[in-house]
Amino acid sequence: MHRASDNGRASCIVCADIDDMAHDSALGRLETALAATTDSPCTHFKSDWFNVVSLPTTRQGMASVKIVSVGSTVVQSGEILELAECMGKRIQRERHVTIGVRYQPLETWPFGRSREIALDGEQAVCVQHAVDQFKGKIDCDSK
Repeated sequence: MHRASDNGRASCIVCADIDDMAHDSALGRLETALAATTDSPCTHFKSDWFNVVSLPTTRQGMASVKIVSVGSTVVQSGEILELAECMGKRIQRERHVTIGVRYQPLETWPFGRSREIALDGEQAVCVQHAVDQFKGKIDCDSK
């Protein structure tokens, strides 16, 4: 069965119910991550339906993050993996100091408008790390 959503697009009621559950679950995980994070520039996790990056300083949850631009300055970044199979492993990566990011605000997912923001410094490095991990570019075999 289909219905019109708030944005006028048809949506499946079953899918909408699943989307609501996924959204509520991700919001709960986001709140837990934000509450537990005091010194990290960002946290990230995968939900069943989308990937989430949160910025604790702004208390912003970003779903479906895409890097849309990068600055020319790069730095060597020492990063620590938090994968169950290799918790605490250190890797080195070259990261851009500034990036532009397009994302869907978690609070309005899946029907809200996407937004773009510019990030720099530790937040830019952390978001690049998260996106690489979501894409499978970082794993226990990474150096």
